[in-house]
Amino acid sequence: MSPSVRVVIHLDEREKAALVLRNTQNLIDDLAGVEVGVVAHADGVEGLRTGSPRAPLMEYLAERGVRFVVCENAHRSRNLSEKDFPGFVETLSSARGTGRKIGRRVAVSAAVKRDGYLMRAERR
Repeated sequence: MSPSVRVVIHLDEREKAALVLRNTQNLIDDLAGVEVGVVAHADGVEGLRTGSPRAPLMEYLAERGVRFVVCENAHRSRNLSEKDFPGFVETLSSARGTGRKIGRRVAVSAAVKRDGYLMRAERR
């Protein structure tokens, strides 16, 4: 059975990482069956690094099924490697088209830029 709602949240500002993670937690706590992916690119990759104060919340969310993806181009331009991110964080060569790349066919029915990040959702 597929989830009733699929959400891909794009994070492109380091300063918004805590907000994005808290909103992601609220989303999965409040909406049964939601499937969520957090995609970081540009400066957003810095907000998902290993050892950050957000690491425990990221691990909790990953255990609850949230997928984390960082843009390889963004972390390479900052001289980072996959070792700079928790083991559950996936790396893709580009953040473009990520809805499909993270293994979901996300036909966007709503896109809202709010609080510095873009959230896209599809209801099935």
